[in-house]
Amino acid sequence: MIKSGNQKINMRAVGEPPEIILPLFTVQVWEEDEDMIHLREHFTNEMKSQWDKGFDAYIFGDWNLASNYFQNVLLLSGHKDGPSIYLLNLMKMHSYCPPKDWNGFRVVD
Repeated sequence: MIKSGNQKINMRAVGEPPEIILPLFTVQVWEEDEDMIHLREHFTNEMKSQWDKGFDAYIFGDWNLASNYFQNVLLLSGHKDGPSIYLLNLMKMHSYCPPKDWNGFRVVD
């Protein structure tokens, strides 16, 4: 058995895959996980506020409004916020109009 933090990997016979047990994801990961803390060091409270508003608008289906908020995040981040870039590109491919069957999410293949 290999232990790494909260992770536990049980080694099995040769040729059998290991049993991997990972902790459940919680919303506290934003505040508790060292990697997440490090990744968000550049993320100011204003950027988070703009991101939250943009993501709410994205989920709600108001992609024009969402794009404005995500553009603000990009300006504040020096055009280095990958999630904003990703969602802006996605919305642009759809001319900033969500699909007709939009339910606040999309299936990723």
